[in-house]
Amino acid sequence: MIVMKRFYVIFILFFTVFSLCFSIEIEFERTTPLYLRNFIQPQIETISSELSNLWNIELEYPLLVTIERKRQLGASGEASFNGTQFSLFMTPVTDAIPSLLRHEMMHVYTFQWFYNNGIYDAPLWFTEGLAVWFENHKGVNIRDVNPVSLMKEIDVLKVDNYPSGDAFARYYSFLADFFFFIDNKLDIQDSFQEILSRLKETGDYKEAFTDKKNFNNWYSQWKRTRIFASLFGFIVLQFSWFVPAVIIVILGIYTYIKRSDVKDIDIRKLERYYGKDYWKKDE
Repeated sequence: MIVMKRFYVIFILFFTVFSLCFSIEIEFERTTPLYLRNFIQPQIETISSELSNLWNIELEYPLLVTIERKRQLGASGEASFNGTQFSLFMTPVTDAIPSLLRHEMMHVYTFQWFYNNGIYDAPLWFTEGLAVWFENHKGVNIRDVNPVSLMKEIDVLKVDNYPSGDAFARYYSFLADFFFFIDNKLDIQDSFQEILSRLKETGDYKEAFTDKKNFNNWYSQWKRTRIFASLFGFIVLQFSWFVPAVIIVILGIYTYIKRSDVKDIDIRKLERYYGKDYWKKDE
């Protein structure tokens, strides 16, 4: 009996120490309703466990979660790190919370890995690309994008600052599509540790995935196929209303030609042949 009690105490102590060492420290802004805490915290813990395995690191600083409940904001999120604390801001749009958490928590772990390795600057396409990939971002269908807008905005590697207006949402869609394209080439999840190792060795974000020439070839191939898809979608859309319009014009021209073939006949000639009452119907 005494042995069992000792075993139980040791087990509890071990479990407590293990939990303290490997669990994420989450703090909520004090005005956060309890139901939101209970809904969000387990999701953060699950995602954190997944990301810890992916990055092979643990968060070393607490995470402060702030919920903004103004409905007009829509679904949005933001993550930051000040050197002593991670901050996660988000709006409580229920349907969007799981994807928002995956996106922002990927940023949090990216910050931790950068901090661990003395990296203080990274291109926007890399940090946001990893986030939309992990989130499995669902955006606009590129075939539905106007080709003019697409060709102006598709060069996502050259975007240094967040776009504004409608281009903001399209930027995330284009970037997600590019990272899904890369994922089909090398499987980002299975290659993740190799990607991080090459990044530490080379300091080049393109060469982290593959050699630079190959990466640029992938990028060019992706842009070509997406521009073609957008043009094809545009043509199909225009064709859907253009054909009926052409048919109407052709019928109009045909009717006009037919009408012009009808010639007026002098009624006096007909009266001479058939009588003055030839046009009257018999009762």
